[in-house]
Amino acid sequence: GWDKKVHVWYEDDDNSSTYDLRYSKKIPNDDSHENHTGDIRSLSYCSPTFLATGCSNGKLIIWNFVTGAAYFSYECSTAITSTIWSERMKLLIATCDDSSIYFFNVRDKPSLYTKYEPNHDIEYTPLQSIAATDRFSSYLISGDIAGRVQVFHLGNPPAEDDFCTLESHFVAHEEAITGIVVIESTEWPDMFIATCSRDGYASV
Repeated sequence: GWDKKVHVWYEDDDNSSTYDLRYSKKIPNDDSHENHTGDIRSLSYCSPTFLATGCSNGKLIIWNFVTGAAYFSYECSTAITSTIWSERMKLLIATCDDSSIYFFNVRDKPSLYTKYEPNHDIEYTPLQSIAATDRFSSYLISGDIAGRVQVFHLGNPPAEDDFCTLESHFVAHEEAITGIVVIESTEWPDMFIATCSRDGYASV
């Protein structure tokens, strides 16, 4: 929220005819705990007991969902645009608007696992705006403010040192990409990427 806290609600289904949302708590629960100073731009649940938040000044905080206390924090280089928990890799992915991608250990000993940095010498990389993964976290798809989509293949850490590799990139829109959805089904073998943009269009 605008108060730079996480507000938790739960669904009260005691009444079988209606479903009501009940306010549960806020994280952190008071101003004595570590908190964000920038606007929170992303939120992810890291099973079994953690929440990850990333904000506009680049700060990542891992919260204990039960106690509401800060468990780990890290200062990224620029604003965080997306946080995604990968159950397969057991890593938290954080993308930043300078197109860097961070991978964090969360469960045992919280720490930065590795960081992917784009090669700006090869070609100019516009600011990253949003990212998503497929259901198995085999691919990370990001969109930037120039309307370009980048597809990264995610390997198997720690067996592979270089497990984040750029597979493809293409222009999907004329303006900034604001949403990405990965479309998958057991009914067909292909994976589709759907995007929307400030240009008013959706692309598949």
